[in-house]
Amino acid sequence: MRELPTAREAALLIALSVKRKEGELGKDLVRNRISEKSLRRITGRRRLDQRFISDLNELLLDFNLLLIDTGEALGLLQASSVMGWPRITSNRIAAELEQARSGELNFRRIENELEESRTTPDEEQDSEE
Repeated sequence: MRELPTAREAALLIALSVKRKEGELGKDLVRNRISEKSLRRITGRRRLDQRFISDLNELLLDFNLLLIDTGEALGLLQASSVMGWPRITSNRIAAELEQARSGELNFRRIENELEESRTTPDEEQDSEE
């Protein structure tokens, strides 16, 4: 019976794949997409459990890579690219944090506020016509 690659070995193979893709394109790639099928082939696993993904992600950080699972796709980001992103702080929600500490926060109100700002692609298309 063949041994499965360890999380470290899988991280090495993923990092090598990214490096070779960058070599083909002649530039560093900040973001990449990887299919679940490719990830299963690299890791030698039929099923990718969360513990293995977590271990893999920890090891990928040694190569400046971060694996992101959106549920629909898997992405690889250069971990250092996050440093240039806009920063979110808790100051904007200080009142809500205080209400949560006192047990008075109405989370339904927050859900409603978030829903108001979210539009579906169909809604956006309707509003453009």
